Parts: sequence; structure tokens; C-alpha cells
Amino acid sequence: MIITEKLKGILRDENMLRTPLLSYTIKDFQNKEEIIHQILEENKIREAYEILHEYLEKNPQNVIAMYIEGMLFLESENKEHEIFEKFFSVFKNIKRWAVLEYTAKKILSFTESRMALQFLAYYYQETGSEEDLAAIWERLARYDTADPAIPEKIAKLMEKNEKIEEARTYYKLAFSRALSQREPEFCLSLWIKLSGIAPEDNFFFKSHESALLELLPAESHHKLYLELFRQHFDARRFETAYSYLIKLITLNPKDKVLRDKLLELVREQYKNHSQLENYIKLSGLSQVWGAITGQISIFEKHIRYDVGTYIHHKNFGYGMIKDIQGSGPGQDPSLTKLGIDFTGKKNHSMTLRMALNSLVICSENNLHILAAFRRRQLNEIIKNSPDQFFRIILETAGRELMLKDIKALLVPDIFSEKEWPEQWKRMKQAVQGSPEFGTRNNYFFIRAGCESEDEMLERFNNEVDLKSKFRIFEAFYENAADKNSESIRRMLASFAEAVKNGENSAEKLKALVFLLLYKNFYRINIDLPCRPEDLLDSCRTRLFDIYSDLDLSQLRQVLINIVIKKYPSAWPNYLKKFFFAFPLKGQLFILEHLEETDNTSVIREITEELLSQPETYIEHFIWFTKHFFSGKMKNEHIPDHVKFYSCMLNMLFFTHREIERKNDLTNRRRQFKVLHTMLFEENNFKKYLEQAPSSSVALLLEEFDRLLFLENYIKTEIKALAARK
Repeated sequence: MIITEKLKGILRDENMLRTPLLSYTIKDFQNKEEIIHQILEENKIREAYEILHEYLEKNPQNVIAMYIEGMLFLESENKEHEIFEKFFSVFKNIKRWAVLEYTAKKILSFTESRMALQFLAYYYQETGSEEDLAAIWERLARYDTADPAIPEKIAKLMEKNEKIEEARTYYKLAFSRALSQREPEFCLSLWIKLSGIAPEDNFFFKSHESALLELLPAESHHKLYLELFRQHFDARRFETAYSYLIKLITLNPKDKVLRDKLLELVREQYKNHSQLENYIKLSGLSQVWGAITGQISIFEKHIRYDVGTYIHHKNFGYGMIKDIQGSGPGQDPSLTKLGIDFTGKKNHSMTLRMALNSLVICSENNLHILAAFRRRQLNEIIKNSPDQFFRIILETAGRELMLKDIKALLVPDIFSEKEWPEQWKRMKQAVQGSPEFGTRNNYFFIRAGCESEDEMLERFNNEVDLKSKFRIFEAFYENAADKNSESIRRMLASFAEAVKNGENSAEKLKALVFLLLYKNFYRINIDLPCRPEDLLDSCRTRLFDIYSDLDLSQLRQVLINIVIKKYPSAWPNYLKKFFFAFPLKGQLFILEHLEETDNTSVIREITEELLSQPETYIEHFIWFTKHFFSGKMKNEHIPDHVKFYSCMLNMLFFTHREIERKNDLTNRRRQFKVLHTMLFEENNFKKYLEQAPSSSVALLLEEFDRLLFLENYIKTEIKALAARK
């Protein structure tokens, strides 16, 4: 039988039987799979549609015809047909859940369908199948990435089942979607809910606070902080509670209840502070009529000073407040005198007013404080916990420190020059492979994983130096689970703002290079505030300084690509200048690009400059030499091989002389070792002499004879070789 006739027969049977809707079972629809597959196999889809459309015009409620048409469309087009909306509604209204579930799952076996998922969710909700309901809602949340109501439903279900961590996750997802959809009331209700079940997630609240404030009317702003304050105060997290209470008082400075709560909080938070009541009086914190911002500023500046506080003075060094005098009842607190023991001056007296202007508060774990006042404790840490000692060093330096500066920080104040090599070896061994410490771009740093997101975001926001902001962002991005989070977008927006409103063209260009790196290398969708080339002309004379300041190879490559695009004829000269930038990042990229574009004459010019000023460019010369011997540089890149080896011998002599004079010992010893290894231990000098003409050997032997400090076996071997020549 022709397949179209068979379809017509099935539909005629439907007319004759007039099966009641309540009588349909899953089997009635399973039996139609054969006709559906035959239509598809014989490619009679268009003809079948015509028959089904004609039938449904006369019998619009026939569920068999709906099912066949919907499944034909699904299997041929791999997407749902709108006719299923009507089909599902029919069985939903008569509560024939088995047919509804079967058909929805059938659709979902072909494609992820919002309609099928929604009807399944309705069915599981009606029948109380919470486990199945949660699974369907999770699929809906992944399918529909805009609707905030779906993750909120999941969160409520998780909270009901006491799965609080999962509930927090879905409430946050709902909030993020509601914020994107700009639904202020929905956002506020979710914020308050999260304030109750996740008050300690300061990172989340700080990340979204400003965006929500922009969305809400001013009269609702206080609602953001009220529940958060209560939660932290009740949990005795006074420092965080204080920050939210200040925000509340700033919004309503005349509220007596809030002012009383503030006094209660600071008296609890600083109950062991010897000067608390004096500082409350001095700041006017208890006076409702005063300006709260000024009162808070005065209080926060003064409360940091108490007996036992560690401080630093630019002339007297590090010190500790040992007593506070003249602050009794009825006396002017501003005339209070501090008794301070400085490392350079004991029993020094200073007024509190002067202290505020000349002292810096130090942490009790500051390296210099430990060295000056708790040396025995520091010695124990150095001896027994080198990893803790390393942490103290980095915390003192601001969580990161250039490798070359570590020694300068520790010698001679902590270690003598003689002790340093062994101590440095112990420290490196202790932190090697540690998840807490890492190195990047000549920096040691504390890894982001050992710093909370909240702390990192706060450091980023407080940092004013563009390069430091980038290093914080880089570490944050590297460790972020969600590479498209609100925090990452806000950090990138900060760089975009710097492009628009930077202090000068150079700062704007650097910020734009940072954005381009993440746009081009990491494929992050970023809208650039302007075209990169548009900034170049205004800072053309400063390009070398800008390039030098970008101490990451990929950042330098971004700038090089901008320069090449902007200056199609002059760019080789810029690359020549860039080669001599320090630190050594991107040099190989420059030479390879010059080689690929047939600008080998520029490479020769670079080589000639290196050979004419090797002392000035010693690090670049050593870098070039290493790459030459490793095969990355071609012979023709060196115009004069005799001069090349002569420079190597001269630099060996120069570094040895500097070591004897004790000038920059660490770097000179390293340079001497590298040159000595390449020349003699790897036999590169000997190999050249073996194939060089006798005139070249004679010239180089004159330079070699100056190296009186060389080992005898090297002198003997080289002179014997020269004699044979």
C-alpha cells in the first residue's frame, strides 16, 4: 500500500472510532511510530503534511494527527513543532500524565525543548516528584539562560530539602539573571534572601552592590544593608557589621536608633582598647547632629593608636607605642601624648596630633617589626618554618616581590652576606611546588587561591598603578571558575575606563593593550573604547618606554601588532628599538617576525649594535648568544664572527673584574657563569677556532691571553689548538 494511503486510513479510523481523550494510552502513540518512520524513509513528508493539515482543519482536537505531524517535523527538522503546545495542553487539562511524560521525553530524546521541559516540570510539580522536578528545572536553567524564575525555583526546592550550598548557588544565578533583565524588585528580594542564607559571602555583595544601587530607587537603598548588618552583628563579625552599619547611617544620618547601635557595636568591637571612650568623644560619634562622614573619619584614624601598636616613622624607623598619657577625664584628647620606643630612638614622646601626620601603622607580622621587637620569634620561624617566613616576606612587600629584590630586603638586616646563599637555598626548597606560592614575570607572589576573591577584588579596586592592577586581574582570571563572571567584567570595565579617562596617552594605550590581550589571546568578548591605532600618534615618542613597561611577552606582542598595522613602512625601526627593552620579554618574537618579513638587514643592525656596545646591553648580548648557540639564530645574522667571539671574551673579562670589585655581585656572578659555560664548558669557542682561519685565531688569542683567571686546563687546551693552527 502507498504510504500516503496508509496515513489516510489511520486518520479515517480515528474519525470512525472517535476515541475519548481519557481513553488514550501510551501504546496508542507508540503504534504510530511505524507510519512516521515509513514516511521519513520514503521521503513523503510534504505529502503527509498536506494530508494532516487538511484533516486537522476539520478535526482540530485530534491528538493522533497532532502527534504524527509534530513527530514528523521533529525527526526531519530536529526541532519542536508548535503543534505540541496544543497537544500538551490537551493532556494537561485532563491530567493524563503518562501520555504527557512519554511525549515530552520523546521530544527531549531528539532535542532540548523548552516546551517539553516546562510541561514535564508542571507534571512533576503536580505529582510531587521533587527529585525529577529538580532535574528538569536544572535542564531548563541551562536551556533558558535569561529567565531568573527558573533558578529561583530550584533554589527554593534545594533550601526546602536543606541543601543550603546548592540553594545559595541557584539564588545567585537567579540574581545575576534578574540583574541582567533589570528587574529591581526581583533583584532586591533575592538580595535579601541571600543576605539571610549567605551573609558571609562579602565578595558577592561587593561585586553587585553598585549595579543594584543604580537599579533601585533611592528610598530602597537601605534595604540592601539592613539584613546584612543584622546577620553579621548577631554572628559577632563586628568588622563587617560595622561597614554595613556605616552605609545605613550614611543613608539616614539622623536616625537615633542606628547611632545607638553604632556605639553599641564599637564598644563591643574595641572593648579592650584603652582609649575608646576618648576617641568616641573626640570624633563626636555619639552626636546625632554631626556629619557622620567626618565623625567616622576621625574615629577610624584615631582608634588604630593604642598601647602595643606597631608603627613606622620615616626618620626614626620602626617602633611600638608603649604608653599613652594625658588623656584623662576633662582633658582635650587631641593633646594626648604617645610614648614610643623606636629602633633608632627610645622613649620618644609625640602628640597624638603629630602621630596622625607622621606615623604609619604596621602589622604585627611585618618582617621589620618582627626583626626589631620579636627577634627570637622570627629566628624560630626562620629555623622551623621557612614557608611561613616566605609568607611574612611577601605580605610585608605587598603579596608580591621581584626575585632580585628579595635579597636586598633580607641582607644585611636579617642575614649576613655569608649566611645568604644557604638561607636562600632553604627558602626555595621550602616553597618549591607549594600551592601557595608561585612565580610570574620575575615576581614571587602568593597565589590567588590562597587569597579570597573578596580580598583580591578589594586589592584591585584600591590599586592605582595600572600594571599592578593587571597583575591582580591576571591572577584573578587564572583562578576564576567562571571566566565570564560579573567581577571579571567589572575589572575589564575598569581598564576600559582607564582608556577613556587615563592620566595621559601612554596610560590609555597600556590599558588598551591589556584589553586587547584578553580579547585576542583569550577570546573574551570585549567592546574596545577606541581603535588602538588612534592612540599611537599622541604617544609616538614614548613607545619605547610604554613597550618596556609591558613586562609580559604577550602584552608586548599586542603592542607590536598595533605598531605594525599603524606604521606599515616604519615598523621595522620600532621593532629594532623594542629589541633593546628591558626586561627581556618578546625579543625572540621580534627577530622571528623580522626574519619572516625579509627584514634581515634590521637583524644585522641589531647584532652590530650589540657587538659595538656589549657592556651597555650585556643581558641582551647574553640572550642573543644563548639563542645563537641553540640554533635559533642564523650564521648570517652575525656579520663578524671574530668580533662576536671577541665580545664574549671581553664580557667574561668585564664580569670577572666587576665581581672582584664587588659590584652587583649577584648579577655579575650569574653573567660570568653563563658566558664561561657557553665558551668553554660547551666548547663553542674551541669549535670555532678549529674551523677559523689562522688570522682570526691569532686575533682571538690576544683577547684570550687577558683571561688570567681561567682554569689551567682551559688555557692549555686553547693554546695547544692555536699552536696547531
